[in-house]
Formats: sequence, structure tokens, C-alpha cells
Amino acid sequence: NITLEYDLTEDQSVEMTISDLLGNTVKSFTKEFKLKGKNTETFDASNLANGIYLYNLKMKNSSYTGRIIHQ
Repeated sequence: NITLEYDLTEDQSVEMTISDLLGNTVKSFTKEFKLKGKNTETFDASNLANGIYLYNLKMKNSSYTGRIIHQ
């Protein structure tokens, strides 16, 4: 399993997608309302090949892209 943690400065809806380096979406989390503070998303990565993946976190007024190394 892979767990991603992120902090929110206010209560808001959040959407997260995980993609391979070619831009293919391998996991999409539905848009959910999250509370201010630390939040986590966990997903089963057992069906993913080892490698580097990107996650994109979309929030009300911003977005963030990070890297996951799956081994």
C-alpha cells in the first residue's frame, strides 16, 4: 500500500489522481470534501509495476504535483 499525506489550510473539496510518467491515470480518487489539517489517502499499489509515478492534488485554489517511487 502507498499512503500520501497532505495538509490543508481550510476545509475544501480535494481531487487526487496518480499517473505513470506517460500521463496514463492509474488511480483516481473521487472528489471528496476534506477537513482542514492533515489528511491521508491510501491505495493498493500491488498491481503497479515498480517505477516512478506522479500524483496530482487539486484543491479549490491550487494544485500540487509530487512524485512516488514504487518498489
